[in-house]
Amino acid sequence: MADLQRNAVGSDLRFTCRASESGAVINLTGGSVLLKIKKPDNRLMSKTATLADATNGVVSYITIAGDLDIAGEYHIQGEMTLSGTVIPSREATFPVLDNLY
Repeated sequence: MADLQRNAVGSDLRFTCRASESGAVINLTGGSVLLKIKKPDNRLMSKTATLADATNGVVSYITIAGDLDIAGEYHIQGEMTLSGTVIPSREATFPVLDNLY
């Protein structure tokens, strides 16, 4: 992920869904993904992801106003639904940098 700034709108959050235990990439073909994003102040967001490259487990979410409203470390985890089964992905983190103004 590229550097993200606080209050950025239109940023493409790309996330590769990996198995929690093995870290193997999950083939998302025919599935869907809900992204769970925890902000630095522990508020939780749920965002529907777009399958950017289903075979390679890559999903995308375009940020809107309010998504990146504070600077700090964000945690992200995919909640994958495949053949009716909900599977959590491995968690990842990404920084959101503060602005000078």
